[in-house]
Amino acid sequence: MKSVLITIPYPPSVNKTYFNRTITRDQNTPNKLSGRGLTKEAKAYKVNLSFLLHFQFHNLKFGDHPVKVTIQDNPLNDRRDNHNCEKIVFDAIQLSGLIDNDKQIIAHEMIPGTFKNPPTWTIKIEPYLKPREDVLS
Repeated sequence: MKSVLITIPYPPSVNKTYFNRTITRDQNTPNKLSGRGLTKEAKAYKVNLSFLLHFQFHNLKFGDHPVKVTIQDNPLNDRRDNHNCEKIVFDAIQLSGLIDNDKQIIAHEMIPGTFKNPPTWTIKIEPYLKPREDVLS
């Protein structure tokens, strides 16, 4: 099976991805629904990235097979934790149709890179091959 290699814009951090929301069902009852929602910036990033992946690799589908994602990171010039950006990218990969569910990403690796302007991530998605046990011993 083939692998996917693509460079994407730097994803928004979790702090800019989610917001807390409270929905009141009725003004007369105190029942409230609370949860988290995606910000407009995060929705736009997720949809744009999923379209990019879908149209760039429309013939490639991993289906329900396990995959490994390798990220070459070109960080921002701040002290942000790079691992808080992965979830929205994994969700976009699922939305694009490359994989059926982001639970299939059973191995991922973050490789630090040099500073670039604008910052980017180079993502490689490939089938996950189970390591041989004789190598691990």
